[in-house]
Parts: sequence; structure tokens; C-alpha cells
Amino acid sequence: MIRKRKQPPPPITRVADGYALNLDAGERDLLARLLGELAQLLTTGVDGPALRRMFPPAYHLAEDAEAEDEYQRLMRDELVASRLDAITTLTAALRDETVLDEGGLGAFMQAVNA
Repeated sequence: MIRKRKQPPPPITRVADGYALNLDAGERDLLARLLGELAQLLTTGVDGPALRRMFPPAYHLAEDAEAEDEYQRLMRDELVASRLDAITTLTAALRDETVLDEGGLGAFMQAVNA
């Protein structure tokens, strides 16, 4: 006789009032720690390969270097603020085990993607 193993619930499920995170305590702790490290990287002002993906170039050609510098100057603070907001939202949801609304789900996806 072959028994089917019970499958764990997916990490996120739709519930009546939003989206529930189905993560155990270890997963929540790990994610919160990684989000804290990401927030620290974003707020130190250090630039390098670890953050290059966080601030993708808008202009790729060498002759557009000046335009790229201007774009980064104008957009970097907004990108950092948006990512930090997402991290704050997700960290609170992990800590309080709250149900995420549509905006919270977007923050979850943005933070995890970062």
C-alpha cells in the first residue's frame, strides 16, 4: 500500500481578508534576519556589486554615462525608500503574523525579490 504524504501548505495562501503567510518560526526568523541585512546594506550608502541589481541602469551605452549618472542621482533615494518601506511592511507581518492586504503582498514580493 502506498501512502501519500501530506503536502505542506504553500508559503502564501489567499484567505477571506487577504493573504496569509504560512511560514514556520525558523523561516520567519531567517527571512527577518535577511531583510535586516538588506536594510543595512541599503542605508549604509555603500555601492558595489552586491547592490548593483538593486539599482539597475537606465542607460547602457558608454556615451550615455552622463545621463545614467543623472538618472541614478534622481532615482536612487526613491528606490531606497520604496525598498525600505517594503522591508518594514514584511518585517512587521512576519513578527505579528498578520494577514497581508494587496499592498502588503506587493511589499512581500518586492522585499523577497530584492
